[in-house]
Formats: sequence, C-alpha cells, structure tokens
Amino acid sequence: MEYFHGCELLVWKCNFLVIPNALLRHVAREVLLGLDFLHIRAGLVHRDLNMRNIMMDASYRVKIIDLGSATSDTHPDDEDGLEIGFTAFTDPDIRRINMIIPACDIWSLGMVIMHLNSNGYRYPCSGAAAVDQWTSISKRSLRLLGMMTGEKGQFLQACLVDDSTVRPSAAMLLQLDWVHTLSVVRRS
Repeated sequence: MEYFHGCELLVWKCNFLVIPNALLRHVAREVLLGLDFLHIRAGLVHRDLNMRNIMMDASYRVKIIDLGSATSDTHPDDEDGLEIGFTAFTDPDIRRINMIIPACDIWSLGMVIMHLNSNGYRYPCSGAAAVDQWTSISKRSLRLLGMMTGEKGQFLQACLVDDSTVRPSAAMLLQLDWVHTLSVVRRS
C-alpha cells in the first residue's frame, strides 16, 4: 500500500466554488483509467464511488480509494446487499436489474462529475443535512442533463444512461472526445 498525500474530491469542491472544465476532464479521465483497471484486470466493481472515495493531490494525481465495498463482477449479487454508499451517487438501475455490474460505477462517476460541475452556490460538505442536499443536487442535475450540450454533455449523458445494461464501459468512455483529447494537466 502506498501513502497518498492528497484530499478527497469533496474537499476540493468545498474549497473551490468553481472547478475548471480542464480539471473536470482530467478527473474523469483518471478515474476512468482506474475503473478500467478495476473492471477488466481486477474483475472488481467498486460499488461506493463518490467524492469521498476519489482523492487528488496538489500535482493533480487522482486515486480511487476505499475498496472495502468492492465486489467481484463474477459474483455481482453477493450477500453484502446491492445498495452501498450515498444514494446521491448510487445507480438507481441497481434495483431493476437486481445486481451490481461495472456500469454502476460509471453512473457514480457521472454523478461525481455532475456534482463537481455544479456551480454558483456553496457546496454542502459535512453533516447529515449535507447528504440530503447531495441527493437534491443529484435530482436537480439529472433534470438538467437533457439540456447539456457539447462534449461534456455527451460524456455525462453516456455515463448516466438509464439502462445500465447498455451504458458504455470505462474503455469506451475513454474514447469520447471530452476525455480523449485532453491536454495534459501540468504536474509539479
């Protein structure tokens, strides 16, 4: 295990009212690379991907953390239960298909990017009221999803396809222009 001197994306969002588009793209790309590794090479589904389980350091290195809820994608309906983590970031299609599949992590990433993209107000950072506000932000963001245009809109609409069985994989999303044509974020 390696020590990572960074902080949760939640802390980044709480400290910076506006997250620049280039940084959103960078986070999306880095998390997709991590999810591609988890899903394909490790055969795992994270199940609790949210802004508290993604860290970034001052050099913009991004890490997915807290694999304690991860499950094997070959046993997606294990006895640990289907719904793990914060409702605001959990794929609602889990109840319909009654199993956990890698596409559930893709939904969660889409919601993370939607939350990071939400501007214009102080983001709720802690306490029970914050969790309720996160759910409210998720619902409001989903209502606005259809109005999003451009490459970012295409990316988010792909992540947040209602039917998880047709949602693109991390590898497929990495080919979308919004993350594929990313300029390198400078690292110190």
